Amino acid sequence: MYSMACRYYSIYQKNKLTKTYCLFALTDETFSIMTSLPNESRRALILPISLFNQSWWVLASTVGVMIGSTLSDLVPNLDFALVCLFAILAYEQFQSIKRYFPIGIAVLGLIIASLFTSDWLLLVAITICMLMILVRGFWIERQKTGDSYDQ
Repeated sequence: MYSMACRYYSIYQKNKLTKTYCLFALTDETFSIMTSLPNESRRALILPISLFNQSWWVLASTVGVMIGSTLSDLVPNLDFALVCLFAILAYEQFQSIKRYFPIGIAVLGLIIASLFTSDWLLLVAITICMLMILVRGFWIERQKTGDSYDQ
């Protein structure tokens, strides 16, 4: 889902290898940081931010595999910290771009998904959000072309 939006940011890169890497290394944090930066600084920062964030993810995953089982006993409610991180990132992104659509589809996707399943809630909610984004994109594109498909 992010790669559709972040493809826009990778356009700033002229090197095809750099574009491909930036899309490959895309994380929630990279997307959040890129959307909160001013347009002028995105070209210069997308590669270093992608490199740093992917390196951090690999390092943290490696450390997590090694000490994960013992860490959960030492730090209570560690799983709640990740939820808080995403809530803070979403809030910061909203404060930066002032758009209701991303938050609206997330809440609507969650509500719809919770009506159908509790075991696969996240997967179903993300799928619903992706579908809503695609439908909105097709609708906007159709509005731009002046409904030329009706002929």
